[in-house]
Amino acid sequence: TLPTPREARPFLKEVMVVTSSGREVPRATNSSATSCSNYVVVESSGENVGGLFGYASNCEIITSMNKANIGTSSATNVGGLVGQSKTSTFVGCTNGESKFDLIKYDGETTDALVERVSTIQGKYVGGLVGYATGGSIGVKGGSYNEENYGNITSSVSSGLAGGIVGYADTTNVFNSKNFGL
Repeated sequence: TLPTPREARPFLKEVMVVTSSGREVPRATNSSATSCSNYVVVESSGENVGGLFGYASNCEIITSMNKANIGTSSATNVGGLVGQSKTSTFVGCTNGESKFDLIKYDGETTDALVERVSTIQGKYVGGLVGYATGGSIGVKGGSYNEENYGNITSSVSSGLAGGIVGYADTTNVFNSKNFGL
């Protein structure tokens, strides 16, 4: 069985890989997830793969984050937080992080990007949500609160990839930033 984000917490300082073939990561329906974090690598060749939930329907995901690699080249509907979302709301969520360090270049000290954490890959791939129908990502009129720092890769020519969402149908996306590749 796959661990829930709460069960994964004791492994924060260890490397843990969850492997699944054909079975989606846990589902959430009519639920709320607040301040959840995923640090567990999730490798799956199936559908609906995410750091927190594979599938979320009519849920609120608030101030939650993913800092691990998610999916494989053959996975479909892959997101840093949720693989497939239906009429769900995301507020204050982040995928990945950038690690900066001070470096010297030509005698000058400056901040430089030294590493990106989190790679999301598959078909219909997004930094937060892979495939979204309905709902909203971000808050209209709010500050930039949805962010992606991870590397996003669509592994097939017919796939779609986006920094925030891979595929969106009647989904509102507000005040979001993509810093990933």
